[in-house]
Amino acid sequence: GDEGQVMSHYTFHGPRGTRAVDVPVHLNADLPRSVIRYSLTADVTIEPRLRNRDLDLVIPYLPAVVTLRVDGDPIPTLGYDDTGQLRHVGPHRWTIGRALTARGKVTLALDITYGWTQAAWIDVAPRLVPSGNSTPLMERTRLFNDRGGWFGLIGLSEMGVTFLAVYFWDRRRRAYLWFAIQALSASF
Repeated sequence: GDEGQVMSHYTFHGPRGTRAVDVPVHLNADLPRSVIRYSLTADVTIEPRLRNRDLDLVIPYLPAVVTLRVDGDPIPTLGYDDTGQLRHVGPHRWTIGRALTARGKVTLALDITYGWTQAAWIDVAPRLVPSGNSTPLMERTRLFNDRGGWFGLIGLSEMGVTFLAVYFWDRRRRAYLWFAIQALSASF
């Protein structure tokens, strides 16, 4: 499938200076141990196949609160309202209008709130896709997030029932009762 226009070259703007970075990158060494905002900027030439249409800027995975500015103007996020949060669950998505993409060049600024370690781990490059479309990577991530919790629930429940059966088979094995209680409690 089409991953869209993947953008992996940025300029990092942090409290200790500015430097060029290529995604994937971990920026923890460049950031203090406090809640701050840092930025990644890029001058992007939009591929001809994506011009003159509404585009979505998508970050499939970044567990941080992110805002987007295009040519200096803020773009509203699609999905969650992360106001007052330090973490974000799921992909990030913004719609960049046809008027901006028609020029063929845009300046993107991702403003990221850093308040915990993984907020500085940019492991997946942002990408431009036609508005409303999903990429194969986003679909795999969504499927994993949606189904992964169910597999965890089933596994913990099965372990809890098994430990409980072992305890009832031989009541001297009290540790199995505690394992069962722990596994069943975690599954709820």
